Amino acid sequence: MSRLASTTHKVFSNLFKITPEPFGLDISDTSFKIAKLSKKKASLLLQHFGDIDIDAGLLEDGVITDEEKLANVIKNGVGSLTTGDIATRYASCSLPEQKTYLRIVQLPKMEKRDMGDAISWEIEANVPISLSEAYYDWQIIHPVNEDKTRAFDHYDILVSVAPKDLVDSYSRMLKKAGLVPFSFEPESVALVRSIIKGGFSEKPLLVVDLGQARTSFIVYAGSAIRFTSSAKLSGDGISEIIMRSMGVDKSEAERLKMGVGLDRDMDPRVFEAIIPALTDLKEQIQRYMDFYAEHSAHTHNGEPRVSRVLVSGGGALLKGIEKYLALSLNIPVEIANPWVNILGDDVKTIPELPYEESIRYATVLGLSLNR
Repeated sequence: MSRLASTTHKVFSNLFKITPEPFGLDISDTSFKIAKLSKKKASLLLQHFGDIDIDAGLLEDGVITDEEKLANVIKNGVGSLTTGDIATRYASCSLPEQKTYLRIVQLPKMEKRDMGDAISWEIEANVPISLSEAYYDWQIIHPVNEDKTRAFDHYDILVSVAPKDLVDSYSRMLKKAGLVPFSFEPESVALVRSIIKGGFSEKPLLVVDLGQARTSFIVYAGSAIRFTSSAKLSGDGISEIIMRSMGVDKSEAERLKMGVGLDRDMDPRVFEAIIPALTDLKEQIQRYMDFYAEHSAHTHNGEPRVSRVLVSGGGALLKGIEKYLALSLNIPVEIANPWVNILGDDVKTIPELPYEESIRYATVLGLSLNR
């Protein structure tokens, strides 16, 4: 997908025969994360990373309220990395999931040169903003198990749409911070690039991203996202539940979340405090899996039911969450591996960034892989 991307880097790449290596910049209402991967022979290495707080109120539900102040925070944060100076100024930046739109639309078989106009009509019909007020991109979703002997009567098209005023605001802010926008993309697109091996899943899987401010649900099959949604439950929300119930500060709540979590034998009070929220999460996951199974028959998906769940985000650090969900949903559940497309499956420790902590960096690592 390229129409959401800045074209600046393409112009200079063609002129000077250079290939910019952007760093990932994942921005939320409360903090931003940075990750820069560098090539070393045939592999990639984590060269820079960081997690920096943002003052309250500079972003509200993903919308920038003060571009100048946020630009200064970003600029100072990039310059303060303990891993050293990032040589590149190109940034691959996330857009807030709740402000963007990913839709699958269908088109009858037609010449590809005619698809652009048809997709424009579909966007107008399926997205609640005017096409004149949006940037968009699209890609054809190929069948998961393509049977060349079977004639398909339509195309499945994944459409990504973002409001112009949102993208333009992020672009201006980055430029004020001395950075060059390389690309903009929804958080879900970057996340799946990081955690799905080779960018392909033969059977549908559901990603549950328990982020700082909200949880995203992403169904992925073949080589594309098929469905997204979100809810207010978050990793920080679970910590706040523990804080209120146990009468502890945030630091202690985080320790209890990661060290005790859903282990009832260690401390039943923590289990009792968070189990209502986890029960609600489980029920939402089940609803989304059922919804997808009921509505996927018209697409070229092959298998209609979700086969496994991947949990990512800071909330994935809740001890025992994958075991609880697996037992409750009767489906395999795993903690996502953000290094699967960088360093391979068997890596358990990353220099300077512990494996357990790196799950918080899944989205920004996916942004850094966009090159």
